[in-house]
Amino acid sequence: MLLFKKILKNWLYVDTRTLALFRIVFGVMGLIDVLRRFPMIDVFFSDAGMNFRRQVTSKYAVKYFTLLEYVQGTAGVHFFFILAAICFFFLIIGYHTRIFQFLSAIGLISIHNAAVILENGGDMVFNNYLVWTLFLPLGASWSIDSMRKSLKKQPEYDSNDLNQPKNTESTQIFHFAYLACLVQLSLIYFYTTINKTGAMWSDGTAVYYVYQLETFLTPFGEWIAQFIGLGLSSLMTLSTLSAQIYASFAILCPVLQPWLRRIALVIFIGFHGVIAISVNIGLFSWVMLAALIFLLSRQDMDILKNILSRCCHRKYTASYDRDCGFCHFTSRILKRMDSFSRLKWADRLTEGDKPSNVETLLETTIVVWDPKTNEVWTRHRGFAQIISALPFGFLFAWILRFPVLE
Repeated sequence: MLLFKKILKNWLYVDTRTLALFRIVFGVMGLIDVLRRFPMIDVFFSDAGMNFRRQVTSKYAVKYFTLLEYVQGTAGVHFFFILAAICFFFLIIGYHTRIFQFLSAIGLISIHNAAVILENGGDMVFNNYLVWTLFLPLGASWSIDSMRKSLKKQPEYDSNDLNQPKNTESTQIFHFAYLACLVQLSLIYFYTTINKTGAMWSDGTAVYYVYQLETFLTPFGEWIAQFIGLGLSSLMTLSTLSAQIYASFAILCPVLQPWLRRIALVIFIGFHGVIAISVNIGLFSWVMLAALIFLLSRQDMDILKNILSRCCHRKYTASYDRDCGFCHFTSRILKRMDSFSRLKWADRLTEGDKPSNVETLLETTIVVWDPKTNEVWTRHRGFAQIISALPFGFLFAWILRFPVLE
């Protein structure tokens, strides 16, 4: 019974951190997809241009759902695109995630269906995942929603409470929508394999001819093309077919998980990554890279966390004014962002080792202290050190050290 439960968890359970990573990556891609169409709004989406909805398609053609059908004028279409971009931004940060999941899906599907003649495979995959993930709790981790829930569930009243471990709940859940996402991913690889029936796939020249399509090649693709002869092309072509068949099986196989999915993940990160940077075929490769996130198990997320935690070993003691409500609330938020527990919180009443004249400094500023080196930072530099201790904080901490911006 225990073996069956373990197999089931490795097979059909998903970590909420995996869903959160998918939400962030997918949200960024949705935002990029909306913004990259801005230069083409007047030509392809408004009444001032071709207007595919009314002028190009026949009145007998299938009418796809799109809210842009009810938006008149260029200004209205521009406003619709801006609203769609805002919805994706709130989806990325996980604010009222369920609401903005729905609004983002409606917005982008409406944009895609407004000019369906321009769609490609990437748009279709994007739309499918927008719908299936509506049923998944994408905001259960790494989101403003999860932070608000934690703040309400675990109140802290002083620095001693801030140093207590965070209440951790099980991050693994079972959901039929997750199974549907896996099935979708598996079928994509299965059908792309059985549809490769042309002579070029049989004689091994398919990859060679792909890199002869100069119109679609990026500068990196042009560089790769000079190294692809018929021998290498044959190897890469046959490898593509074999890998896609393997992936369609490995993703849904109930045993030997998570190893089968790990192998598929590594193979196709490289596969789609090379295609994405060498061939211009829309967002298909990028969407597939985002969908591959679903193959990350709880163990994989723990491994990634351990790897990231080794990037910086420094720990700091952050002292703040305990009488400042805003300072305390900010500290509560930062505690929940401190996944690697690098910050220890203190105030003027905290006993033990502390930097000199900390009581005086706390009257006007936060004080950040490195016990190992005895370095002390205050004001914006202190806050920069706190931000740098958070996961990926180095991407933003420099702003507080930059002249003028500081």
